[in-house]
Amino acid sequence: MQFVLTLGKNSLIVPALILPSAIMTAVLVLLLEFVVPLAQVADWAVLAISLAYFAVVIFLTLQVVGSTSCRVEIAEVENGMSFHFLDENIFHRKDFTLSYSDIYNIGEDNDKGYDFLYFTTAKQGYKKFHLTAKENDQGFGAFRAIVLGKVESYNSSVSVQHRIASKTIYQKWPMITLAVLMVVFLVAYPLAAAFLGSSWLDDLKYWVMVVVSVPIVGKVYYQNFRQQ
Repeated sequence: MQFVLTLGKNSLIVPALILPSAIMTAVLVLLLEFVVPLAQVADWAVLAISLAYFAVVIFLTLQVVGSTSCRVEIAEVENGMSFHFLDENIFHRKDFTLSYSDIYNIGEDNDKGYDFLYFTTAKQGYKKFHLTAKENDQGFGAFRAIVLGKVESYNSSVSVQHRIASKTIYQKWPMITLAVLMVVFLVAYPLAAAFLGSSWLDDLKYWVMVVVSVPIVGKVYYQNFRQQ
């Protein structure tokens, strides 16, 4: 069977956010420092150039961020899966095959109406990636069932140290550490504010942090303690 899902790499998002603005900032600085003085450009033209710069940066950033994910056609092959990119882009150009012996971990998640399968592998270029589809998508559900069934079969045929793990991102130490630090901050800030005082801006930042932290802390707690 063949399945069409979306493949993404979270590790590409930060460079995708930074690179367009960094490159375009260099271009803008060159224009303002060298071209504008020599051409004696009017003030209104400088403003127009700056506005055009921001528009181009936003457009390029959205395009590059969108390229961190790509539609992929997945087919079963002997002892693994083949991945064929349907919409090739700068980050995803070359098809690849992944064997179950190269998979270290497959984690699951559901967030904002989407289901995810996170892969950690030995595959060069795709050591960490995820496959996703809208929540309750039948194709994703069928693919998940087949993959997890194959993993169970594979694990029963190899030694313990070579088995594929099933930890989610919220069950790994970086996210657990982040959750602990968030809890410490959420508890410590009101205590510090009571003794030292705080401004309305500090309080606003604290409530923004609450909104960001609660879902993460909740998932870490649920997946590490309530699911046991």
